[in-house]
Amino acid sequence: MSENAVVSPLERQYPQSKGMFLPTMLDATGFRNDGYWALAICLPLFVLAAWCLRLAHERRTQPQRHPILKVLASIGEPQELAASIDAELRIGAKKVGKATATSSWILRPTTFGLNICQIERLIWVYKKVTRHYHNFIPTGKTFAALLWDRSGRAVEIDGSQEKIDELLAIVLGRAPWVVAGFDKELEHLSKSNWAAFVSAVDERRLAATKARSAAT
Repeated sequence: MSENAVVSPLERQYPQSKGMFLPTMLDATGFRNDGYWALAICLPLFVLAAWCLRLAHERRTQPQRHPILKVLASIGEPQELAASIDAELRIGAKKVGKATATSSWILRPTTFGLNICQIERLIWVYKKVTRHYHNFIPTGKTFAALLWDRSGRAVEIDGSQEKIDELLAIVLGRAPWVVAGFDKELEHLSKSNWAAFVSAVDERRLAATKARSAAT
């Protein structure tokens, strides 16, 4: 639409407005593509936010369904164990890389939860070393501690080699009966007869307890 078709009639009707209208260009190209892109980005974020809010509501109204409480329930009474952990965190927790060690627990926060294991329930611990390659060229190593408890559940805690060694030393200092180190025979025994593996560690613990009692 030309300027004469719009501006000229207005100027004739309102002479005082002559010269007040500036040239204007109207962009009439489509705008839907930008809207589709915005929708494609915002819709998944909205769904994720709704899911997180729903999950938070469920865990607030039904705390017994929280994954951390489920782990604690497999050990004992969840509320008592949670209170014990809180007390130990206040009096003597030690930060070891990404993990926290108390006198009885190893805790490793994750993005959406917490990995947790009770030291006295541990059966087998070892350091896992993963070698990384790019086009068959070594690019480095990553380290993690694998902590297996008597139920057969493993907690993996990654970190620097120094921190992993320190964490394993803490565990073995507090539970010297735990089997330490990895080899194929231990792996075979753990997969073929976990109950026998646990029983052997229980015997080691009993022997260590008797030796400690005799020494005192």
